[in-house]
Amino acid sequence: MLSVHSFLARLFTPFVVRSPRRAAAMLRRFARTELGSSLVMRWAAAATPSPVRRAAYLRHALDEERHARFFAARARKLGASERRLVADADDVFRLLGERRFVAFVHRAEARGEREFAAYERGFRAAGDAKTAAVFALVLRDERRHVEYSKELFAELGVRRTTLAWVTAWETVRAAQRWASVVLGALHFCAMLALYAALLPFSLVARLRSRRRGAREVSARSVALLER
Repeated sequence: MLSVHSFLARLFTPFVVRSPRRAAAMLRRFARTELGSSLVMRWAAAATPSPVRRAAYLRHALDEERHARFFAARARKLGASERRLVADADDVFRLLGERRFVAFVHRAEARGEREFAAYERGFRAAGDAKTAAVFALVLRDERRHVEYSKELFAELGVRRTTLAWVTAWETVRAAQRWASVVLGALHFCAMLALYAALLPFSLVARLRSRRRGAREVSARSVALLER
């Protein structure tokens, strides 16, 4: 079954691979995402009571940091800026608890695997073997992340209902983020329209103030001359 992410990746790959600028922007976005994921996994490693799972989460975090370096380095080769990456992440382990967190990780890594596989095929077909090789390296780790997170299902009691709950939570979370973006854009447009509507009145008020000031100066000058 074709997921939304892999479908979108296939849809937009032809537009991305034809433009080094668009490819660089996409790779920097992936680098930021991977860096944020590394923070999430480090927080999980610090919170889990299991030494075995702590080691697995730390290894996952190191993989994500390496992926961020790969994507950022390739983006620079394609013309991206040298500015430092800044990651944005939520402490998902604390928000969900470990059982749901593992289900979240499994779903996220499976999405990443499908999406990166689509881009790897797209760049390879376009003749960009170096960018395709970056995705191939990352994909190797993504598949391992999918496998190890699924192996933790039995240990933590992850069931279909858990996956369904996490799916619903992710849907609501994404909707809230999009709503925030849309509301922010609407607020900006509304304020811009308000300023544009008030601008003529502001200019008229300023012009009247200047004329009034000029008349007052003229009246004072006449009064001084009459003395």
